[in-house]
Amino acid sequence: MASKKQVTTKLTRAARSKPLNGFKIVICGEYKDENHTHTSLAVLICANGGDTTKHIKSDTTHIFSTQAAFRSSQLIIEKAKGKGLPIIDTLWLIKAQCERTELSKYYLQRPSPKPYGTIEDSRNGKFERKLPLRAKGKEPEHSKPKDDHGLKEYRHTRGTSFKAVVKHNPKGILKGPDFVTPPEAKTRRHDIVKRVQNKKVGFVKNEKLFLAPPESTLPEPVKKLMKLIFNQTNGANATDGHRKNSTCYESHVSRLSLDWQKDLNLQAGFKYLIELEDFISNGDKKAIGYYNTLYHSVIRPEGRGKGPLIDNMKILKEEWERLSNVVHLPKRQFQDLNLKEMAPLDDDSEEFKYIKSYLNVSGGATHELKKVFRIEREGEGERFQAYISPLEHPIRRLLWHGSPVANYGRIIREGLQIGPDEVTASDYNFGKGICLFEMSSQAASYCDYKASEGEALLLLCEAALGYPLKKVTTPSNSAGANTETDSTCCQGKNAFKRFTEGSNKHVNFEGIKIPDTNFGPKPTKVQEAILDYNVFICHKAEQVKLRYLVHVKIPTQAPT
Repeated sequence: MASKKQVTTKLTRAARSKPLNGFKIVICGEYKDENHTHTSLAVLICANGGDTTKHIKSDTTHIFSTQAAFRSSQLIIEKAKGKGLPIIDTLWLIKAQCERTELSKYYLQRPSPKPYGTIEDSRNGKFERKLPLRAKGKEPEHSKPKDDHGLKEYRHTRGTSFKAVVKHNPKGILKGPDFVTPPEAKTRRHDIVKRVQNKKVGFVKNEKLFLAPPESTLPEPVKKLMKLIFNQTNGANATDGHRKNSTCYESHVSRLSLDWQKDLNLQAGFKYLIELEDFISNGDKKAIGYYNTLYHSVIRPEGRGKGPLIDNMKILKEEWERLSNVVHLPKRQFQDLNLKEMAPLDDDSEEFKYIKSYLNVSGGATHELKKVFRIEREGEGERFQAYISPLEHPIRRLLWHGSPVANYGRIIREGLQIGPDEVTASDYNFGKGICLFEMSSQAASYCDYKASEGEALLLLCEAALGYPLKKVTTPSNSAGANTETDSTCCQGKNAFKRFTEGSNKHVNFEGIKIPDTNFGPKPTKVQEAILDYNVFICHKAEQVKLRYLVHVKIPTQAPT
């Protein structure tokens, strides 16, 4: 019979051979370079004692990711960051073979620190900021309250049994006061509370009002998208052909006046305000002057004047609110769009992969795909369904539309509109209607992407073209006039020839005729065609439904 010591030794060896015991892991990213798939990695994890799931759950303990997936801010990564889950480079599993001594080298995000006692440094790492003892629920031994006639008779050896306790909210805001009354004092509670409130004891002396910067509740990809769409410099830089459509253009806007709203500047600004609160409380004039200089070097004042001297709590609170408004601005802008849905697609989903292949095969091979958002405008789906319901052959297609980023606030809020101003940068006129394209490169030419430093947004729209479809070969102002059809196709020299039912690729494409991206455009052999590719004009707004917003980076200079 084995001794107790031998059994313990066997258990210890078993634990060492299963280094992932207790790990509940979500795998993220692509592993072609390592000759692995998610399935093979899941087998490897199970062999080491771990367990895997496809989505983050309440019992998830770790995320295994590639560095590329971590930088791309996928939805899984954003959720993991929000929950403070540790994110580990999967090379620890593949190359380091789960060696615990090597784990620290492979952290992409370490486990989140405890919510109390420290705050993040805005530059590079952490600095310790110890909270006052009362904010941690402890009573300082040396603390003795001043005499107060309303509290005197309830004094005891550790101070007073009636005190203003400051609550600490994990988001960083202190809420005050929560009055704790001893049982023997209940009869006079109302009078005492009233006296204390009249003395304006909102916060215990020397308690911190500002502990950490506010955080936006929007997913990071959506926040970045809002900043791109509502960046006023994009409207200011727009060329003359596009500027009249820019809803956010202001002639006095300069890039310098908006640079302070970048995340790094805001983080530094909040840090300096937190430091200033200490120095204002202590009356340290030299430090106040020095940190004012630092603050105004990263945060520009409103207008063109000199920034205010932040030497009292009133001005400090005003500046804090000013920066907080900028942090929460993307959320307000998103709410103003009145969207029913905006969901960033997972880069590993089949939906994303098809859109990426459609972008590349339709002339966008030089475009860097940054993010795809599935969108739905409020009421637009019902309007589209009402239009196609009586049609025997609606012929639904997935087509591209392009416009400068400065226009997308209006487009997403109001939808694509029928009118001659919709096409502003084209040498051709196709009649009154909404122009849609088979080729992403055609749509990109309308984006004026040089005004936004190569950042461009393309729309993928579901369009009900109907049957029969009027076909023309020469662009003209009257292309859609005198026709009984709701759509016109201006034929090009090349077009997609092979199509497939959308549900073969993804359930969200069901009922849509989509190009087979295994085969590119082929010559149409239309002799009179002038355009290189087909252009479709929808003459009714209800024919078109916005489906996807595609964020791409387009080179502003031709490759040499």
